[in-house]
Amino acid sequence: MRTPTEPERTTNGGTKLIAAKASKSLVAAAPSPSADDMVKWWRAFRRFMADLDELSGYYDSLRGARLEQDANDRRTVADLEADGEWCQTLTAKCRASFERFDPPHNYEEDEENPEADEVLKTAAIAARLGVMIGSFLNTLPQSSELFARAMVEQVADIEDLSMPALETACREIVRTEKWPDIPKIVDIVTEHVDQWRKRRWALAGAERLRRELIPILTEREQKKKKEAHEREVKQVTNTVRDAMRTTQRLAKEIAAAKAALAKEIETRNVALAALVQEHFEAEQHESELMRALRKLTANEEAEQAVAAKVDGPDLPTLH
Repeated sequence: MRTPTEPERTTNGGTKLIAAKASKSLVAAAPSPSADDMVKWWRAFRRFMADLDELSGYYDSLRGARLEQDANDRRTVADLEADGEWCQTLTAKCRASFERFDPPHNYEEDEENPEADEVLKTAAIAARLGVMIGSFLNTLPQSSELFARAMVEQVADIEDLSMPALETACREIVRTEKWPDIPKIVDIVTEHVDQWRKRRWALAGAERLRRELIPILTEREQKKKKEAHEREVKQVTNTVRDAMRTTQRLAKEIAAAKAALAKEIETRNVALAALVQEHFEAEQHESELMRALRKLTANEEAEQAVAAKVDGPDLPTLH
């Protein structure tokens, strides 16, 4: 049964299975496709899966970006806008491939639940499983018809079973299993159904999510710019405050140095004044002593002059 998010099916084609060469499906009725047709078909199918997986990977990355799961994701709005043409082209290519590899004539309404999505026809399931069972002819049980019927019933009961999921599951079973154990087959088919469900989700949601993410990333980028600006303002503000604190500290140190210098100058001025006073007093004392000396010297000279006059001049001595 297909999910509502899967691509719409075209209305062309009837309910009767047609030849593989015309339908490009390996579940068509006889005559069986040639080996060359099968190889070519599978090569194209693998390219189809590669395109889907590429789109699915892109879709997962968009979901991660939306949920901000990857801290290292540096996706920008410009990146999303640049992805537009590529995403739209790849989506259209995958939708066209679904029309080729998952033809609508393989599906029918669910008779028990007409309002539900269409389900894969039992004939289509049986045809593809029949091709797979043919690869295990040497290991099949004796009642091969009952075995095949039980297998079809079990596989048909898998929810959301689609032709591509059945195709890839059958190929894995043929490649990895030694014999078709029904429980193992059901498990493998279920795994492939889950894988194809995710591929269909990616196909339905990749381009839509890309467009939705543009305004989200725009808002985030603006928020980041605002936060970066606020951090820068806060950083510069803190730097300015640090500079102001440094200026204020230095101003206080300068004032304290000036006060200490003024006090030292005052102390030295007092000492200098005392020295000046002491020098002045020393000079006064020196002057007094000089006057006394001159007075004494003057008296002595006067006495010598008087004595010279009384004694007369000295006469030369005769030999």
